[in-house]
Amino acid sequence: MGFLRNLRLAKYFRMHPKEGHLLFKGDRVAMVPAAMFSELYIGLTEISGKGGAASALYIGAKKSSSVLYDIAEKLYGKEALKSKENSVSLIDDLISIAGYGRCEVVKVDLEGEEIVVHMKGLLTSSSVGKSDVPVCHVERGAVTGIIEKILGKPCNGRETKCQAMGDDYCEFVITSI
Repeated sequence: MGFLRNLRLAKYFRMHPKEGHLLFKGDRVAMVPAAMFSELYIGLTEISGKGGAASALYIGAKKSSSVLYDIAEKLYGKEALKSKENSVSLIDDLISIAGYGRCEVVKVDLEGEEIVVHMKGLLTSSSVGKSDVPVCHVERGAVTGIIEKILGKPCNGRETKCQAMGDDYCEFVITSI
């Protein structure tokens, strides 16, 4: 995302003077430190194991990601999102606006309904440290949920590479179910 686009986005942020709420185009948003994501992952892992934490974080983020798509509608308008190809190209902006990290859509196969996304500097992987399994379940859920909204059908997301495991980037493969 370029400097000018960042400058244009900055004009949409406001602080509600009486309530102290941060607003983006009138919707309340929150800024949280990246370490909050890793602590959430670690805490859930202690309670329910790695598989339980992965499922809870993925499903929760996937269901709540429609809010990110709604932000895109406010930014670009419903007309801009009508074409699946155009919508897919906006995934980078949505993920960047949300502050998850740098996103690059590297494969779009709308006929086969598979989309591959590479991401760097994600909130979870950058703060969890070394891991023997992928840890970016919130980010995987958010990307999957956005793509699900674009395709208009249920999707599944897998993290096939993870920076916490030593990979150069996190890779998410999203397919329709």
